[in-house]
This record gives sequence, C-alpha cells and structure tokens, in this order.
Amino acid sequence: MRGLMASASSASRPVHLTLRNLSKCAVVIFLQTSGDFLSKEQLAALQTYVRGGGGFVGIHCAAAGMMTEPWYGELIGAVFTDHPGPQRGILTIENKDNAIVAGLPEEWEWFDEWYNFNSNPRAEGDRAVVHQRRDFKL
Repeated sequence: MRGLMASASSASRPVHLTLRNLSKCAVVIFLQTSGDFLSKEQLAALQTYVRGGGGFVGIHCAAAGMMTEPWYGELIGAVFTDHPGPQRGILTIENKDNAIVAGLPEEWEWFDEWYNFNSNPRAEGDRAVVHQRRDFKL
C-alpha cells in the first residue's frame, strides 16, 4: 500500500463523540470502553455515523460497554458477560483469505482474558476471522 497516508486523532472522553466530529473520520476505534460511557446523544451520533457507512472497531472491553443498549450490543456482535482469569489459549485462523490475517500462522498460542458473551455472534451470521478454541478453564 505504497503512498497510503492516514492521520489520527484521539479523545479520552466521550464528550468529543459528536456527529460533526465523527463525520471527519473514516473509522472510530473504541479501546478500553466499559460501562455506560456514552450519553443518549453520543450513542445516537455513533449510530448515525455507523449507519451512514462510518467504520467501527471495538478493542478489548468494548463489548463490556453500554450493556443495556441493544443497538450497541448488535454493533459489537454480542454482549460481554464475564471471563475467567487470564490464561493461555490457542487461536486459529478461520478465514485465511482476509487481509487482516496476512502473515499470521494458522494457529498460535496467546495469553489473555478470554471473554464469554450473552450469545454467539455466529447465530446472527457474523463470521470470525480468528477464534479461540474452548479449552480454557471457566
């Protein structure tokens, strides 16, 4: 991707999450966003942005945020319920054709918190690119 240029800005408080600010972005990334961190107005701005084609990436505990807001749970794919203590797990690539996994081995070990969810996102047709085998201790 020679010649690709990108710029980034960050905000540590959701007060900056407005439709005006979001309209300047190709993608918004939520990192470490747990609890009810958005107001109704901010959630509506995010919803309008995403429905209008804006990109969204939720990292780590983004699934533990806005747990009483059905639309946000649908955006993430499922709602976090709990996790056991950090432990080793085996990750396996399911969709080798996805560019995001280019250069990764088919399977590797990783130490992390493995989340449990209120539903299986695959029931809604979502497909994982990488998944963790269910051989961890609950």
